[in-house]
Amino acid sequence: MSNTPTSPTENLGPASWSELGRLVSLLFFVYLGVNAALGRVLKYHSHNIGYQTEKTKWRILRELKSPVDIVILGDSTGNQGIVPAVLNARLHCTSLNLCTNAGGAPNDLWILDAYIKKFGAPRCILLARLFDIGERPPIAKKLVIQLPFNLWEWSHLKPKPPFTMADWIDLVVAKTFPAIPQDSTLSDVCRFPFEFDEKQPTFTSDGFRIVFHQDELSFQNLDPSGFSSKKIPAHLLPEGEKAILAHLSQLADQYGFRVYVVNQQFYEKLYDQHLADYLTVLYNDYREYLADKKRVRVLTKPILWKKYQMADPHHVRYPAAFQFTQFLADELQEDQTL
Repeated sequence: MSNTPTSPTENLGPASWSELGRLVSLLFFVYLGVNAALGRVLKYHSHNIGYQTEKTKWRILRELKSPVDIVILGDSTGNQGIVPAVLNARLHCTSLNLCTNAGGAPNDLWILDAYIKKFGAPRCILLARLFDIGERPPIAKKLVIQLPFNLWEWSHLKPKPPFTMADWIDLVVAKTFPAIPQDSTLSDVCRFPFEFDEKQPTFTSDGFRIVFHQDELSFQNLDPSGFSSKKIPAHLLPEGEKAILAHLSQLADQYGFRVYVVNQQFYEKLYDQHLADYLTVLYNDYREYLADKKRVRVLTKPILWKKYQMADPHHVRYPAAFQFTQFLADELQEDQTL
């Protein structure tokens, strides 16, 4: 007989259903723990400025203790372009900047609805819009589903979210498993954990985002011919924006406030004859649609900025925002709004 030693072997008996159940339960609780940890990281350490802006504006509104005269809604051009403190000083009023991001247009109406339920209607609404609204999707759903609502609040928003069944499923997934829709944000957090503080937007207590820095790369990559080479369509005002204006007009008639649409900030090197023609079509669309909406007006005087005054080709830095808000205050004063 051979005396060659043999390796020990392990004889595994068949797994029982109870053992399998314990294993599945263990994996499930491990997953819940990891998901909760990732959700906390994304909630407090996200590099995504869009998400941070949405959460900050809703927090400011929810913590607001008293009503204001002017509520500023809209996209990022208003977020870092309209300074409430300047309006307050020039018009002897109170104001609040609740602008968020492009692509989140329904959020403007949800914020206003929440404000009215809390305080009643303001005396005036400013609605900031980037000039190329006709080139943008009506709603960036991946951004919108990150709004800080629980599922019950989502189901009671007015007006109702323009979601399909697939969108509602995405929403439930986003609220249950936050790492799935924010995979790129989570990747940034893991790769650049020490850049968190550098990437956090700075807001005043009344909602204005302070921006001093300039994104030089955005100017280097700017191709003015990319926009000027596009054919201008016969109409530029999207149906989604019309629906928002109609809703605002209805509320304005009901409560007696006025609404001003503001999309007048332009980088001087982008403002050529093509853009002027583009704006003519856009403003004509506004005027035609708003003809029977007496409390809604679009401000059309273009304000041109030099490079040193801008954070990027579409957004001003703080000193220019101060100047732009002074201009808006004069417009409102001339219109005897306040």
